[in-house]
Amino acid sequence: YHCAGDRMGVDGGTKYGVPIKWLGLRHSHVAELEEELPKTVFQKLSDLDYKRIDTLLEETNPFLDCENRYERQDEIIDLKDSGYKIELEALYWMGPDYMNNWIYDMLVQ
Repeated sequence: YHCAGDRMGVDGGTKYGVPIKWLGLRHSHVAELEEELPKTVFQKLSDLDYKRIDTLLEETNPFLDCENRYERQDEIIDLKDSGYKIELEALYWMGPDYMNNWIYDMLVQ
């Protein structure tokens, strides 16, 4: 969370907590590594994945209500068109140093 809850005493209400950033593996990251990862880490998108993608692409979804709306939309459409996904843990195939460096680079951005 970015704003602390009202029940947090001194830190609640209008005070701010620690800003937390979601760290995810984007489809564009996967496309860059496609040749280096084994085929076994690629998973076919499930029906539930397609439903989630369609929900993310709805005009009223707050996910698209931001400055980089079209960048996000294009990323989601590319994911849907590819028909596959991989889990973040798949980066361990690249070695522990790669994973550590990747996480560091994502946090610095």
